[in-house]
Amino acid sequence: AECPWLVVGPCEPHVGSLEVKDICNLPFFKEVKRKVAVVRRFILSHQKPLAVFKSLASGMLHAPAGTRMGTTYYEFQDVIKQKDAIAGAMGSREEKLKTVTVEAGKEPWAEGEYDWDAIMQEVIAIHRYRWDYGYTIVQGTGYLLDPEYVDMDQHQDPETMEAFRSFVEKCYVFPDALPEEATEAEMLAHEKERDEVMRQRAACDLQLLEYKMKRGVFARDVVWENAKNISAVDFWFLYGNCVR
Repeated sequence: AECPWLVVGPCEPHVGSLEVKDICNLPFFKEVKRKVAVVRRFILSHQKPLAVFKSLASGMLHAPAGTRMGTTYYEFQDVIKQKDAIAGAMGSREEKLKTVTVEAGKEPWAEGEYDWDAIMQEVIAIHRYRWDYGYTIVQGTGYLLDPEYVDMDQHQDPETMEAFRSFVEKCYVFPDALPEEATEAEMLAHEKERDEVMRQRAACDLQLLEYKMKRGVFARDVVWENAKNISAVDFWFLYGNCVR
């Protein structure tokens, strides 16, 4: 490839939003979403209930938007947060509140109408699908090198270590093979370039070892005190050149 160091992956915030959307399209959540919409539309389209709601609420009820991240979730949160204001606005229609409350122990659907184990399995399946869809070697490498997780045993996870090694190989790429008619000078330069790439890859492995074992510069207490207050990017900007 012309740019072998590039890693292509989906927009990660969008992947998370798609996961929430997939979950909300399961039959149970879809029914809750429909009932939430009934209450929201009723209040917002009737003058007196809307006036009462505004006088009691600390915010408005927002409709989900097709192009915004996780807005169905925020819509549910609005209803829970403004539950008392909705009750006041609904008046004698307070019974409708039961359609939007999520306190499972107090709701009709908690008495056996839904198979919660099956629903959870569907949610887990969606999560796994979206994880596979969005995961790239960048996430694995970031997890391995984030100082917040330095004391975890990511190096024992084959997927994480494979991500790190693949990322290093993308950063330090061997030169293309020479044509048969290459001169001796070109072959020597080519071999030198390959040796430098191998040296850089080995240095990355050595630095990972120093980092995980907290040796060298990483043995200093000030390094880990700084890690509490700076981003992972700044951390490696400061301490990422200790192995050459």
